[in-house]
Amino acid sequence: MNKINADINRFPSITWHSLHINHGHIDGYIDSSANIDVSNIQEGVSYSKKSFVDSFLSESPIPTQLGAELDSELDSISKTFENSVNEFIIQGNIEEPIYITYNPLSQVHSIADYVINCKENSSATFIFDFRGAKEESFIVNRIRLYAASYSKVHIISVNMLNEDVCFCNGIGSLCQEKANVEVTSIELGAKKVFSGCKHSMCGLEAATNTRFAYIARKENEVDINYVARHIGKETQSLGSFSGVVMDKAKKTWRGTLDFPKGCIDSKGDEQENILLLSKDVLNKSMPVILCDEEAVDGRHGASIGRLSPDVLLYLQSRGIDEQTARSMMIKSCVNALVHFIPNENLKQDIQSYMEGVF
Repeated sequence: MNKINADINRFPSITWHSLHINHGHIDGYIDSSANIDVSNIQEGVSYSKKSFVDSFLSESPIPTQLGAELDSELDSISKTFENSVNEFIIQGNIEEPIYITYNPLSQVHSIADYVINCKENSSATFIFDFRGAKEESFIVNRIRLYAASYSKVHIISVNMLNEDVCFCNGIGSLCQEKANVEVTSIELGAKKVFSGCKHSMCGLEAATNTRFAYIARKENEVDINYVARHIGKETQSLGSFSGVVMDKAKKTWRGTLDFPKGCIDSKGDEQENILLLSKDVLNKSMPVILCDEEAVDGRHGASIGRLSPDVLLYLQSRGIDEQTARSMMIKSCVNALVHFIPNENLKQDIQSYMEGVF
């Protein structure tokens, strides 16, 4: 049994401790490597399970937004399990999405480690489908992507886990010259969610596009950390985050655009749009720009609002009651991202899940 009692989703730039936004905290343990199913392996895709020391990660570490200390601790845990790293090597243009699902009966205190090595001029889409899981499960998922020059990768993550699950979803990418990485993440389930990504854009004109949608309800917690680190020249990042916070839920969002010295002519944009549906929610949003380079363009912001009485009156005048109107607003932030998912069955499952919950 591997105990974890650590800070998570660390803010790159520490602010006042009294705000309680510098990091989240997890307390749990991991006793196994996750049991997963991988489908739609095609020509040009090499998939194997490896020990951590034999994987691509051992020589080329890729940071995630979870934080260097926690990444190191999770690496040590991963080394204790045989064949714990799911390694994908992509060569060529892979047309159909590679689909990864979890066996819900095995997801108790488990870790799943992935490394995606996308070779030069290659492209692929990965869909990670999280659902089910036993009560009081502790699930850690890490996806680390190396995008070689001129490659293109789209990572899609959908969380429809059961109640009482603590879910940690860490994504890290390292992008070389003119590589393009997209992340589409939808967080709907679990009692506690620690999610986000860190993009390290090292090569000339590397680009990332990150889309998140989340719904925090009941007394659940959603903690998101996003870091776009512009290292190479003329790099670009887009980050858009849309969510609904309702009931007595808690939500924290940290968004960081990092422009170190030398990333000339780079551009970054991060925005969060939040709808609050209860006076009892706790919402924290912290968009930040770190800048050591003058010749860059960074934009950030957060828009926070409530369901306007005028909007409700307008909808009621057209025969839509308040409960239906609230349900429409909740689903709209998720549906804005659904069309980026190239799988009709998963799209229908997301709609069914929302019908059953909201």
